[in-house]
Amino acid sequence: MEAAALLCAGAVFFAPNRAETAAAADGAPSTDSIPPKTSAESVFPAQDSVTTGPPADAAATLDKMVVTAGRRQRLMERPQAIAVISAEEWIGTPKTLADVIAEQTGVQTRRFGGIGSFQTVSIRGVEGSEVLVLIDGIPLNSAMGDAVDLGKLNPSRFSRIEVYRSFIPARFGGNGLGGVVNLITVKPENTAGADIYSSIGTYHAQEHHVLANNATGDGLQAVALLSYIDSENDFPYLDRNNTPYNTADDTERRMENNQYTAGYFMMHPAVPLNDRFRLHAMASASQFKAHQPGNEGRSNKTAYNAAKVFDINVRLENESAHDVIVIEPAIAYVFREAYRFYTSLDFAAGASHSSMSRPNSYAELGSDEQTLTVPATVIIRPAGFLRLESCVSLRGADINPTVNTTGGSHGDWHSREASGSAALDAIVAAHPFGAVAGGSIQGVYSETEGGLDGYSNRMVPASDTITLLWAAKGGVSLSCADSAVLFYANAGRFSNQPSLRQRYGAQGAHNPNPTLLPETGLAAECGVKLLSRSMYTEVGGFYNRSWNKILTVFDGSQSASINCAGARSWGLEASLVATLWRFLQSDTRLTWQRTENLSRMNNWYGNQLPDEPALDIHESIGLGPFNGLSLRYGIELKSAYYRDPGNTEGFRVPASLVGKEDKFWEAFHNCKLEWKPFAALTLAVAGNRLTSDLLTARETASIGESGYQWVVCPVNQWCVSAMYSF
Repeated sequence: MEAAALLCAGAVFFAPNRAETAAAADGAPSTDSIPPKTSAESVFPAQDSVTTGPPADAAATLDKMVVTAGRRQRLMERPQAIAVISAEEWIGTPKTLADVIAEQTGVQTRRFGGIGSFQTVSIRGVEGSEVLVLIDGIPLNSAMGDAVDLGKLNPSRFSRIEVYRSFIPARFGGNGLGGVVNLITVKPENTAGADIYSSIGTYHAQEHHVLANNATGDGLQAVALLSYIDSENDFPYLDRNNTPYNTADDTERRMENNQYTAGYFMMHPAVPLNDRFRLHAMASASQFKAHQPGNEGRSNKTAYNAAKVFDINVRLENESAHDVIVIEPAIAYVFREAYRFYTSLDFAAGASHSSMSRPNSYAELGSDEQTLTVPATVIIRPAGFLRLESCVSLRGADINPTVNTTGGSHGDWHSREASGSAALDAIVAAHPFGAVAGGSIQGVYSETEGGLDGYSNRMVPASDTITLLWAAKGGVSLSCADSAVLFYANAGRFSNQPSLRQRYGAQGAHNPNPTLLPETGLAAECGVKLLSRSMYTEVGGFYNRSWNKILTVFDGSQSASINCAGARSWGLEASLVATLWRFLQSDTRLTWQRTENLSRMNNWYGNQLPDEPALDIHESIGLGPFNGLSLRYGIELKSAYYRDPGNTEGFRVPASLVGKEDKFWEAFHNCKLEWKPFAALTLAVAGNRLTSDLLTARETASIGESGYQWVVCPVNQWCVSAMYSF
């Protein structure tokens, strides 16, 4: 799937007396703390959203107003396109992380099925493989180049999400094409308590977790999480029986062999070293098994994907608000063992390999990936009007494939990657004017040992490559006290290196191409932000253009990566959050965009990028609470995005759209009814993606991205949940 290059520069206005507060609000590791809670409060942090009302008692109501004001103020601190999402947006609902992120302006979800399916997001037309995803500032993106699978990340692990739709701050590396999704984990608190959460929902879905926090008198804090998720994912769909032009053989079926099971454990202690520094150490382990359903009209019997992940990171946080120079080093290690299994009984992708043409044959295709990241963030405040943010990072990745088949040859090879990068942002605040200038440089060394290509029965030679990448950005802003960013404008040049898979191939079916050029892009944005006691509004426009876009082409048996012309996108984004009355809140978000595929392959030039609606409108209304009862309702309207005749001529999804494809809107409803009968207990019932249509289909690139296919996603999801806090 092609996508427009993205990343913008940003003008950042920091009032000198609020510099440290701004850093904390934007997720800087040094000050990302959670205020102590009473024994009756939840371990989860207070909600930052205005779409659900405050607690019933007066003291809690005051706290809620302060938290909400702080969230809005964080959006004002950085004159660029950002969003902050609290855990209350997904707790007690069937929504996934990708679902709630995609509710923001300029963001679309890529969902390939039910719970636990592959899910990612695009930002302003840029595909998920180019969106930088981090946990507490540590990158999750694999050196293999695949998009980070948000569907496999446990939502109960996180307290909030930050989405940067424009430029990447220096502390996150300062370079990239697709924006940033920074996931903030639940932090230990200076108190003792626990949450016990349980939910059941559609398609036999269930989630259970226990989140416990403890603290000692000497300042040691620790939080632990144990979680279990399971779903049959047997949702209905319209089976066209592989005949998209014929409606006579259409049948309603339920998904088969689509179960998902996952377990997760996390431990996060924090200990003060002195009155300035606190040491954090977080370790987690997870395991999942996702069965793989067959293609349309076919059923798999045994195919599944599975993975085991272990990660640990240690970081030093500076909790002083007065240091002129702040240095925060960290180290993170991730081990991931993933594999895909199928037999001759399956019609899974790849099962048509010659080894599958024999009875009782099987294939296990997997890899062991180890990644070590060592970043150090440095913040310098040499003067009241000047702030310097920088990050130096070293990263190494080792990918070792594991292939086990019967009846045939399946080749793959060992690859490595090492990189070093440095980024710097200089932020000037001379009220009412603000400015930022920044840049980054990165060197990437990658190599492969080569090996046998089992499909073509030829040897892939060993090779190595050195790539140098750079980025530059700048912006200006005009502010009025704390209530308005009257104008901001940002622009930048960014780049992205080819992945190991794109350069050296993978699992025998992907041909190597070590001569791939880095992708480059230009981006610009401008906008205004206004803040009042009862309202926050933001309006902005953007433009993105990419060159040397890396495209994967497929010839029916093998795929390869090549450089093509690229893509572009432009559009408008607007949001309005208003408290209409003490018990009534409204949240409106609108995105209008135009995306164009600039590749001249397959006559795609000028066609709309897949799964990118021209107009996307979200409206959410929150009512309450009244005696502990609150209600929230939302509706999302998407203009015709499910098909572009230039991409998928003649494809019919769903059947009711024949003859009126160009006039179609999709409407999805969601709602949540929550009741707190007393302070420690929360009961909720919620629905998501409610619609009268049996089928919701998304146009997406096929496995080889040489054509397009339909992906079926579940609709009419609901769940009932309960959480007890003590």
